[in-house]
Amino acid sequence: MVGLDTYPAGEIRVWNLTMSKTFPLVPQLGPTRSIFRVVNSDWTNRTALTDGKVVRVWDLDRGVPLTPPIEHEKPIYRYVFNADSTKLVTLGVIDFQSVSNGHSLIRVWDVKTAKELIPAIKNEGLVRSLAICGDGSRLVTESYGTRAGKRFQSAWVWDLRTGTLLIPPLVHDRNVSAVAISSGGAKVITGSVDGYARVWEANTGKLLFTTPKQDQSVSSLAISPDAAKFLSGSYFGTVQVWDFATGQPIGQPVRHVGSMDLMDSIVVTPDGSKAVTRSYGGTVRIWSLETGRDVVPPLKSSLAVSRDATRYFERSTDEAARVVELPSGEALTRPLRFGRFAAFNRDMTRLVAPSGVWEIPPWFLDLAEAFAGVRVNESGFVEPVPSQAYLDAQDKILEMNESAGIVAWAKWLVADRRTRTVAPSLRMTIPQYVERQIEQNSLESLREAVFLSPTNGLAFARLARLVSVQDPKENPRRIGEADFLSRRAVELAPDTTEVIEIRKAVLEAVSLKE
Repeated sequence: MVGLDTYPAGEIRVWNLTMSKTFPLVPQLGPTRSIFRVVNSDWTNRTALTDGKVVRVWDLDRGVPLTPPIEHEKPIYRYVFNADSTKLVTLGVIDFQSVSNGHSLIRVWDVKTAKELIPAIKNEGLVRSLAICGDGSRLVTESYGTRAGKRFQSAWVWDLRTGTLLIPPLVHDRNVSAVAISSGGAKVITGSVDGYARVWEANTGKLLFTTPKQDQSVSSLAISPDAAKFLSGSYFGTVQVWDFATGQPIGQPVRHVGSMDLMDSIVVTPDGSKAVTRSYGGTVRIWSLETGRDVVPPLKSSLAVSRDATRYFERSTDEAARVVELPSGEALTRPLRFGRFAAFNRDMTRLVAPSGVWEIPPWFLDLAEAFAGVRVNESGFVEPVPSQAYLDAQDKILEMNESAGIVAWAKWLVADRRTRTVAPSLRMTIPQYVERQIEQNSLESLREAVFLSPTNGLAFARLARLVSVQDPKENPRRIGEADFLSRRAVELAPDTTEVIEIRKAVLEAVSLKE
């Protein structure tokens, strides 16, 4: 079971599920560090913890570290064990400004010695997801970036024994959005925003087949333990089971709870009988691969599910959580106090969860009230906060001498939204990012530019031009949308020649339609 997310705490606790007792795993990285990731190996009682740039592997049975701290020069964004937990692959984040010409750093470690097995792999672009085959010999990644002025989003297959690219990058007609690799490393699956999944021969890069189109972009992939089936989840919240040999669908798509509940992840249980799906809304479903029906009602407060889907960690209304047996719903433990995220170990006798308490500075509370515009007074009633309160909080934050941690985030938050950076840790400003999106000149990039800069006439005009030539089947309202966008563009930039020319072209298209 894997749990990946952030939680600002300084301690990891391991729960003994038979007695509800805990022992802490303290990363020994200093009292100011925070735990950002928890990843459990599927086959051994090991877990990996990271505080950002340092990762460490721990023995869950003894609560002792198995490796010294493994350091990255860049923040660690993802990491994964191979099947027997002898290898750990870590992914370091690059600076966003260098995505167009830069790379992501992938490193492969011996878990026993914490030594690198091969030179660091430089993967072109920003790697967002990765998958490793069972024996740890191959890795598939999905990355995006810009090459020669054009945006790319491809899948890369790496030989982890040598650190070399095994085959040329795998591509779709549109961006690659999800990847998976078979246990033996012979086949690679890629999913795309075009709604198709493709299966490739890993040794040669030969395309074996493309599945029929799913209802929306493919967001996640999973392979059954016997490699007879694979599953794909879509951004519209559907999951389709496919025959891994032929690429033909098996049964009808299974819809996750909520017609527009975006799929986050899919896991198939070790016996291959059930699938566990999770949406971005946090709802977990456990359903039969044979019938497509729920094994238990949807779990809307689940924080972790065991590998065999017989137990789950349920958030309670009393600010605690319990381990619950499925399908009976019987609580197996007393209430456990913990953080926000958790993961079961292999045999479900341990539960790993972040835990900790940290001080909130007084100015942060003032800022929160100013942003919300309301506060609870001493009598317990809600009252409005004067607009001056935000200006006062802003001045106080900008005058602080500190430039790290929560202060850095707060300074970014109160900065001028028209000129501030894309994120607290980045140097690229919003205007620079919008300009780059306009230069890319794609539907996706221009829609983002319009969203971030709703007064940019050129962005509206170029978006109008691309919308006007869309396939009528893809966008039956393209002419009306282009008319609105180009009209708005002229209002915002009446003296820009390109804007005027695009408006004329759209008006001609409107007249032809009429």
